[in-house]
Amino acid sequence: MPTYFAPKPTHLQGDMTRAVLVRVFFPPIIFWDLTKAIVRNVYGMSFGQKIMLSQSENFSEASIPENNNLLNIIFDRSFVITHDNAKLDTLTISAKNAVNPKNRQLHIINFVGIGMSYHDIFQDMKEDCLALKCTVIGFNYRGIHTSSGKLYSKDDLIVDGIAQVQRLLDDEVIDQNIILAGHSLGGAIATLVTKHFHDRGYKIKLFNSRSLSSLADFFASYKMNPYPSNWLERVKNSYIRFMVHFKFNITNWQIDAAEAFKSIPESYKEYIVVRSPKELRFREKNCHIDDPVIFHEVSLHAALKALRKQKKLEIREKCNNPEELADKLAEFKKRKFHTEFYASNGHSLPLKALICNYDNKTTALNFFHMFARRSQDLHQENADNTSLCVNKNYKAH
Repeated sequence: MPTYFAPKPTHLQGDMTRAVLVRVFFPPIIFWDLTKAIVRNVYGMSFGQKIMLSQSENFSEASIPENNNLLNIIFDRSFVITHDNAKLDTLTISAKNAVNPKNRQLHIINFVGIGMSYHDIFQDMKEDCLALKCTVIGFNYRGIHTSSGKLYSKDDLIVDGIAQVQRLLDDEVIDQNIILAGHSLGGAIATLVTKHFHDRGYKIKLFNSRSLSSLADFFASYKMNPYPSNWLERVKNSYIRFMVHFKFNITNWQIDAAEAFKSIPESYKEYIVVRSPKELRFREKNCHIDDPVIFHEVSLHAALKALRKQKKLEIREKCNNPEELADKLAEFKKRKFHTEFYASNGHSLPLKALICNYDNKTTALNFFHMFARRSQDLHQENADNTSLCVNKNYKAH
């Protein structure tokens, strides 16, 4: 089975310089660093097992067909070895009738959510491959199903994602032809990986599906009262949130996906959320009509509310044509999707089962494919001229 050995990711020189200067002028931070390192080594792995439920899942029934020559696709299994010796089981599905050579094709890397492996999305990967005539990749994080290695912190998950992108860049795939498609927690991890490469000048793209704004807030939301009725309940909620954030920060498991998402340029990212039309929403204790896993209050969509308001205000100030204004404002609604039946779990359903609130003929899968085609067309010319040469010089970032 083919094996790729990924180099160790490096830090930006500016970040390293700032970190050193801060600790020189404020030495107590060094004590905090040591405390975090000790807690991470002692408790990080057990803490991670509570987060990454798929480490304890039984995947005995999960399998990929042995025939690697199905219909119009070819799929290959390989291993990606990270710098710290984690072994990532990786599946690559390619279209036989692809028009462009492999390094100029669209490549989609899937980041699965909690309790999942790439085996769970095998059918979805095939559909994307055939519809877009592209290369689709799925992989399992370290310690999950057929991958080996230990998870001590969120950094390990990010390293796994970086290694998958690095493999494509070393294979001279154009950076702007790489899309990271993440679901749930996988969306948060994909967001941080995308930011990592954008900070280094590599314009990969991101599609974030039904994800969270902050991992600590996500877990705190299950312990907090969603609708506090008095000051005592509000104080209790604040205390719970503080303690959960402290635990996640000291174990290095906190993921701030919202801030990372905001830093990525608009044309390189897209997201969707399960959000029922206003007339169907209702507010009752312990009842979340939208996403029953990631509650709306801690979703990425909710964290971007202020940014959306600002953009809408700018559009209204610049646009005088009523029809054009309506069309531009409608773009914000196209990210909201709902399920056909109330009892359905909109968080776990495949993209093709989610219906757009603005246009009931559009599914979330249509929306994702439109983003993939649009982004590929938008950046193709620049990619042809610059990225092929630049990627050859990309090493260990």
